[in-house]
Amino acid sequence: MVGDALLGLALGAGSSLLPGPCYLAVLAAGRRGWPRALGTGVGAATGDATCATLGVVGLGLLLARHPWAPAALRGCGGVALIGFGLRHLRRPDRAPVAGRAAVPGASRREALHGFARGLATVLLNPGALITWVVLIGGLRGGAPGADAAALIAGVGLGSLASYAVVARIGVAGGRAADLGAIVSRLLVVVGALTLARVAHGWLG
Repeated sequence: MVGDALLGLALGAGSSLLPGPCYLAVLAAGRRGWPRALGTGVGAATGDATCATLGVVGLGLLLARHPWAPAALRGCGGVALIGFGLRHLRRPDRAPVAGRAAVPGASRREALHGFARGLATVLLNPGALITWVVLIGGLRGGAPGADAAALIAGVGLGSLASYAVVARIGVAGGRAADLGAIVSRLLVVVGALTLARVAHGWLG
């Protein structure tokens, strides 16, 4: 059980530091302040843990029965990556309005908005779903209840720790905007390459 928790921590922390839609969403949310950035990170970590849960319960076996499904999900994931990247390049999150934090309940609303966005960023990206399902399913699919719970909790906590670091970078500002633009362009390129690989597999 302890080993599963440590494995989950490592996987969650490592995956969350890789440039991707969630990384970009948390980084961009930092321009709206710490509550929005942290909320986005919590939402993204919750999404990672949810996808890891699907991997543990055996969704990978279901996908294996339908050979076309993984390729279709990867294709949808490629489209999602391009969409996330272009959205940020065209309409990055604005800086917070002066005095916004003084409005009663503003911090809570910002955090809830960030949570919803972070969760949606994971769950609306089929590429993230299939990555977690295949990774976790291949490592610990069908693990006993206590071990599975430790693994899933580890993934969530590891992801959250990494996203908290990214949130701090975004809140600090400086070169965060430049980094966000670089990540956005990278997502577009990776998304295009993903679509090309899927098309090659179907046509080849």
